[in-house]
Amino acid sequence: ATPRAAAQQRDISASQTAAKQPVPGGAAPTVATPDTAEPAIAKPEATKPEAWTELAFEVARKLQERRDFTNAEQLYSLVLALRPTHFGSLLGLGSIRANANRLDEAKDYLGQAIAINNDVPEAHGSLGAVFASAGDPNAAIACYEKALELAPNHAGVHYAFATLLHSLGRHTEAIDHLRRALADRPKVPPLNGPLPA
Repeated sequence: ATPRAAAQQRDISASQTAAKQPVPGGAAPTVATPDTAEPAIAKPEATKPEAWTELAFEVARKLQERRDFTNAEQLYSLVLALRPTHFGSLLGLGSIRANANRLDEAKDYLGQAIAINNDVPEAHGSLGAVFASAGDPNAAIACYEKALELAPNHAGVHYAFATLLHSLGRHTEAIDHLRRALADRPKVPPLNGPLPA
């Protein structure tokens, strides 16, 4: 391990140990950031439990984006221990479990999220991908159709649906969804200029 990695691991271990200690007077603990080594003082409104669960969720989401699934999973689980119906944490754990090929657990977490909020196309699309991976194309199709009902121009869902339909030999439908995915994909600006008109 590099010296910086070792120092970051020590910081993480120290913060985990500190997090287990009671905070005198209920004051908000300070958190040292790896970049500054200066403690960041929590705002007074962050002493509310809801604020702490949202902060933990945001950190978990960032860890998941960085592909640090172990720590993200721990934080999502902590959030769910405090707020069992936290939609974002259920989605996050569903995604992590799906990536780890723990498909039954992924279905459970994603299903719980959808039961809380049935209007999020990404939740239905993610569940569709899990069903497709689990070998249940009919359930996957139903999930993708629901996602596209909610967001008809969702490029990611169109692409996933096209992939599934192609694997089922439904090539004409797959091509239609692939065309939609390409037409609806997010526009990425060139590195040295604005978006084309």
